[in-house]
Amino acid sequence: MIDGAHRVAAAQRIFVTHAEWSDRMVASLTGLSPKRVAMTRRQVAAERPQPERRVGEDGRSRPVDGTRGRRLTAEIISRNPTASLRRMTPSELASVFDRLRRTRGRVRSSMAVTGSASSAAAEAGFR
Repeated sequence: MIDGAHRVAAAQRIFVTHAEWSDRMVASLTGLSPKRVAMTRRQVAAERPQPERRVGEDGRSRPVDGTRGRRLTAEIISRNPTASLRRMTPSELASVFDRLRRTRGRVRSSMAVTGSASSAAAEAGFR
């Protein structure tokens, strides 16, 4: 049986050779929890640059920071509420709609004052 220190060392080696792998993928390979893997990644990231995208267990590449995508979605929704958003996942859409719903009044007043969808998105908290 492999002890915790060896599992952490394995995760550290993976971050050096495959920094683009997601925390969950590394966790499934090393037997560590995803939270422990994330903590280990932060320690390794202090020494090495990290990619802007990660590859999950399903082989799909996703951005590390989804803020840009949510901001863009908020802008699209603000400009055209009936636009097709097929490229977004249901959870991403739910996050965007929830945030827009919570800030409905501010978003509308921001758009009326500035006329800008991007400022409305920023007002809604998509920074």
